[in-house]
Order: sequence, then structure tokens, then C-alpha cells
Amino acid sequence: MSAFIAQIKEGKIDFQTTFNEARFNDWLKKNEGKPLRITTDDQKSDEARGYYFGALIPTIATHHNSDDYKLWHEILKQEFNGRLIKRKNGALNKIGMSTRDLNKHNFAEYLNKITGWMADNGMEIPDPEVYKQWRDGAPVIGEEFL
Repeated sequence: MSAFIAQIKEGKIDFQTTFNEARFNDWLKKNEGKPLRITTDDQKSDEARGYYFGALIPTIATHHNSDDYKLWHEILKQEFNGRLIKRKNGALNKIGMSTRDLNKHNFAEYLNKITGWMADNGMEIPDPEVYKQWRDGAPVIGEEFL
């Protein structure tokens, strides 16, 4: 089974990044004539969170010659899930909000923003299906997906 991140906007499917749209179109070509079920789901997705922490963050950190995954999670939260707060002195600060409380739809939007940014900055976006196969293949403790 394949899954694709998209959103309905103005009566059309919006994949939000060219990568997600290309992946879907490639899947369509390979699955001509097969039945398709489209569902919406607002529940949290442990798989999406696993992909984020297990594939996206390590890829981004490695691209920037870093092994500080917590730091990159904080940077991504601030950049793509941040809110401006006004301090007593009037200065505005952007703080990263927790991703833990995002529902599946909002977390998918968060991932779309990150993968779009990755593509714009020349980073290879890990295929979620390849990551899932690696994860389900019982990697050695400490082994990273890269």
C-alpha cells in the first residue's frame, strides 16, 4: 500500500511540493487500471513521526555536517512550526512550537514544508517506503538510515 501527502484546496488535490506530486504521478503510471481508495485522516501518525525523526532529521543533519539531531529538530520547529511572541520590551521572537500536538493533517503540512525546503536546498529527500522497509528490516542498534 502506498501513501501520499496531499491536501484538498479549491476542489483539487494539492501536493504542496513538486516532489510529492511527481511521486504520486509516478505511482499512477505504474499502477494503471488498479483500484484506488482515497481517505482522509486526522489522527496522529506514528509512522510519519518515525519518518521525520528517523529519516528527515538525520538526512538534514548529515547534509550540514552535524550529528546534533535535537538541534535540527528545534531549528525545523522554529522555521516551519514557529510562532511570533512579543516580549515585554516590544521585541518579536519566533519560537518553535511542539510538533507532538499536531494532528495528522497539520503534521503532514509540516513535513511538506520541510521536504520542500530540502528540495530547494539540494538535499535528497528520503523515500518514505524505502525508509519503512529499512526500519522493518530490524536495523542494528545504533544503525542510521542514510
